[in-house]
Amino acid sequence: MLPSCPVLEELFLQQRSFLANPPSYKIIVPSLRRLSLIFEGYRSKGDVNLVIDTPSLKSLQIVDRSGSFSFSEPMNINQVLKANIDVILKRPEKLLHSLASVVHIRLCLSASETQTFGGMYMQIGAAITIYACDARFTCLKVITINQCHPVINPRTRHWNQPGSVPRCFSSNLEIFEWIKYEGKQYEKKLSTYILKTAVLLKKASFTARSDDYKEKLLMIQELSFSQRASSTSISYSVKIIEEDMDRISLLPNDFLLHILSLLPTKDVPATSLLSKRWLNLWKLVSKLNYIERDDNADHVGFVRFVDRSLLLNTALVLESLHLKLDQQCNDVDVGFWIITAVKRGLRELSFEYCYTIEEPIRLPQSLYTCGTLVVLKLQNVSLVDVQFPVCFKLLKTLHLDEVIYLDNVTPKKLLSCCPILQVLDLDRAENDNVRRFSITVPSLQRFDYYGRPGSVLVMFPSGSIFHQLEHLEFCTCETEWDLLMSLLQHSPKLRSLKLNEIHNNVCGYRTLHWEEPSTVPETLMLVLETFEWRNYRGRNVERELASFVLKHARRLKVATFSPLASTQLDTTLGEKNRMITELARLPRGSTECELVFG
Repeated sequence: MLPSCPVLEELFLQQRSFLANPPSYKIIVPSLRRLSLIFEGYRSKGDVNLVIDTPSLKSLQIVDRSGSFSFSEPMNINQVLKANIDVILKRPEKLLHSLASVVHIRLCLSASETQTFGGMYMQIGAAITIYACDARFTCLKVITINQCHPVINPRTRHWNQPGSVPRCFSSNLEIFEWIKYEGKQYEKKLSTYILKTAVLLKKASFTARSDDYKEKLLMIQELSFSQRASSTSISYSVKIIEEDMDRISLLPNDFLLHILSLLPTKDVPATSLLSKRWLNLWKLVSKLNYIERDDNADHVGFVRFVDRSLLLNTALVLESLHLKLDQQCNDVDVGFWIITAVKRGLRELSFEYCYTIEEPIRLPQSLYTCGTLVVLKLQNVSLVDVQFPVCFKLLKTLHLDEVIYLDNVTPKKLLSCCPILQVLDLDRAENDNVRRFSITVPSLQRFDYYGRPGSVLVMFPSGSIFHQLEHLEFCTCETEWDLLMSLLQHSPKLRSLKLNEIHNNVCGYRTLHWEEPSTVPETLMLVLETFEWRNYRGRNVERELASFVLKHARRLKVATFSPLASTQLDTTLGEKNRMITELARLPRGSTECELVFG
């Protein structure tokens, strides 16, 4: 019939029958410009040879999921510009060799054998192999990768990088799209390779298969940091299309910034790729959290990321900066981060420098004159070079953990510059250069003290009174019970007392002894409402102190005792029962006191 149509331009052939004797299909129409071959449910006992001789053909579609067709010789379709090929072929080379002039090609080539073509392929599974590009496709401008059909009996998925870059990557490719992208290792390798070698690429789009937001965000981050060869960087972007983000994008900036502040800071810049609405939003995030783990080998990359994100941040006021460093850092790098944050009106700084790093870090002087700070938390930091006086006129919370001072006067000078300080958390280092640690802070409302074995304990100037102190946490590693009684005596508003052995000091450096004071602190009798003792061992000195508190605390509502964790001390069930029995028999000055044994 076809020879009778000398000027035929479009042919649509659809086959649904089941044939026992395989025919040969020959389509020889010089004038044909558009050809569609659809074979649904077609089955045969042998291969069906397909011959196409259409030198004027511009558009080709072949869909065959039966696996019955074969191409015994190259086809005369060298003028095809757009092709959609969805077939099962063991050897697709002859078909693909005939598409040398294609501009837009959609391929879904399933094969029972692993094939290499042009040295570059990606095996999706036993049933599907997608060929991304070949050196013969010198005019190829658009590539779309999509897993159209379910994978049956999947093998190990992999992709081999070719020995040389396909010519289409270096000369023509402008648009690359990956549908149902999963971020698998072989997918990342292939996408990274295309982004790195396609020098004329204008747009790369990735549509995620997963519905998990965290997985999508991780894929965004990985793709956004991929190296790109395209010189048209202004219009060149990598996107993971998120339909749900359209609805979220309708929210006001304040809501979106709050959402971004809940994400790890390392993931926040990647959200700029979601849509135009999010392009610069990440730069306005005012709460930054940088955490470097000890197993993070790319220390240089971490430093560069912090540098870049801090410099690009345009928030009017930097609400908080959290730096947690498990590897040794250069003072210059850390100083640059602190100075940059201080210039932005920093309100809260949490700086954690790992204990295992022997040399404490020195922070820039500008930190100690930051008049906007409300919260300051320092760990493994040296204050030896700090110049006084400092300025913390708005500071309300101060944590000093393993801090090294110049001498006895340094802590006093520091605290005297905090006129409205309300919370002080002090964890002493063993050799912090301070023999007498003076604390005179009348505004203090909460004080947590942890003394390490061998360190000299805090001493208070005589006559000082903590008029506002309501919460006290006291470390029992050093049994300076006189100091505890002094604190109770000079804290008229103390409502909560917590004792805790933080550093697991079994024997201590001093005699485990406590003498009952001649006078009972009024705070203990008339104000204290909550008493908690963690890592309680039940030793005689502890039992005597517990008895004193329970006996004289007339307004006590709850007394909680938690034994030492079994990982630290083998506390048997019998020992626990003994401690419970002893505590339960102790007299209580408050009839409302509830005894809790955790």
